[in-house]
Amino acid sequence: QQQQQQQKESTSSLEPALGAQPTDPASSETAAEEEGTTLSASLSTPAPAPAPKPALISDAQIDLLSTSFVASLFPVFTELHTALDEIRETQLAVLQQMEEQGRILEDVPALKEVSATMQRVPAYTAKLAAIRKDMVALHERSKKLQKRADALTEKREKEDAARAAALKKEQEKERSLLARPSPDLENKRA
Repeated sequence: QQQQQQQKESTSSLEPALGAQPTDPASSETAAEEEGTTLSASLSTPAPAPAPKPALISDAQIDLLSTSFVASLFPVFTELHTALDEIRETQLAVLQQMEEQGRILEDVPALKEVSATMQRVPAYTAKLAAIRKDMVALHERSKKLQKRADALTEKREKEDAARAAALKKEQEKERSLLARPSPDLENKRA
C-alpha cells in the first residue's frame, strides 16, 4: 500500500512537469469548442499536429521515479533470486547423488557381466530374425509341397478308380463272353 501511495504521488508530481492533458471527454469537447471547431469537424478533417512541447523533468523527479521503480520490483527480484538459489542447491545435491550412484555401479562385478551380455544382444537378435525368416520360408515351401502331395494323391486315387472301373468292365465283358449253356440244355441235363 505504501508503494502504491508513493507511485501515485510520483505520477501526480510529474503531470504538471510533463504537460499532461486532461483525459475527460467532456473537457476535451469544451477545449475543441473553444478553438472554434466541433468534435465532429475535428474528426472529419485532420487538424494539423500541434508542435511538441519539450518536456523537462528535473533530476529530483528522475531520482524519485527510479527509486519507486526499483522499490516496486525489488521484492520480485529477491524472490526470484532466492528461488534460483534453491534450485541450484537442489540440482547440485541431485548431481552429487547421481555421481555417487554411478561410482557404486562401476564397482559392481555382476554389472560388467550384464554389460557384456547386453552387448551380445544385437547379434542374437539378428540371428533370431534370420531364423524366423528361414522358418517362414520353410513354412511356405511345406504348404506348397502339401498342396502338391494332395494333388498327386487325388490324381492317383482317380487313376486307381479308373483302373478298377476298367478292370471291372473287362471282367464283366469276359464273363459275358464265356460260353453259357443255354437254358434248354440245362433242362435236358437235369
